[in-house]
This record gives sequence, structure tokens and C-alpha cells, in this order.
Amino acid sequence: LDSAPQAPIVPKPKGEGPRKKKPKSQAGPGPVPPGAVRARTAGGRVATVLYRKQRGWFAVELDGDENDEGGAYERKTLRRPMFAPGQDELLNSAPPDPNPAEPKPKDPAAPKKSPAKAAAAAPADKAAKKPSSKPSVRKPSSARPLSSSSVPVAAVIPADTP
Repeated sequence: LDSAPQAPIVPKPKGEGPRKKKPKSQAGPGPVPPGAVRARTAGGRVATVLYRKQRGWFAVELDGDENDEGGAYERKTLRRPMFAPGQDELLNSAPPDPNPAEPKPKDPAAPKKSPAKAAAAAPADKAAKKPSSKPSVRKPSSARPLSSSSVPVAAVIPADTP
């Protein structure tokens, strides 16, 4: 078995290993909705503002250059401070989001209460509240620990001393 020819072991050169894939950038710009405006980013790139999203976000498509702000023709969302200053009116003129997200319910399983019933039930809920199983621990009023010199000590003398 040991006499069988084996392939020589060649060490792998350093720096070669699994390569990370770069994010795919489009070959060209995508479709632009009507009313889209062009603005400058803080880094100087031209961004086509496709629409205004909620809470001050803007959906944009970057220009054909690639840098630390993003890839060529990359679509991303930017906030107002990420644009160059002095473009507030231009950004406000961008069209609104064509597909606004619906607000999410806080807790769909929670029972619905009317405000009048909730106010009437509040005092009853406090009375029905169970006492805590933990004993309440009272913290000392002063922050510094007591020393033996600051506490008066009374001497205990037994009454019937011989």
C-alpha cells in the first residue's frame, strides 16, 4: 500500500483563499419613474432621487462611478444629511413613494379596548394586582457606610451585679 504513487503535497501560496464576491452592480441605469430629480451626494456623486420614502429617507440610484458611497448604478436609500447642502427644495420636489408601507399593528393578539373602558378598568386593575413575592428591601438614606465612631453605643450594664 505504501508503494503506491502519491501526488506531491504542494503548500498553498499565502493570500490565496476563498475570495469575497463583490456586490453586483448593474450594467446600466434602471428604469426611472416620472418626476425623479437629480441631486449631489455629500461625496460629490450624482444621485437620481427616485422617490421620497417615509421619515426622511430617499430612494436613489447612484451614477455610473464606483466609490466608497456605493457601486455604479447602485440603488439604495439615503437620508437628507447624506446629500450635499443647499438641495432641500430639490429633494422636497421628488415624487412620493408609489408603494407606501402600511403601519404595523403594535400587537395583533391584544384585545381592543375603547378609551372609556380602559380608563374605567385602570383603578380595578390596581386593586386586583397581586402583592410582589419579593420582600421590599429598604436602602439606607445616606450613601456612605456607617462607621463605629459615628454610631452611639449604649453600654448595657446588668441590674443585679454582685
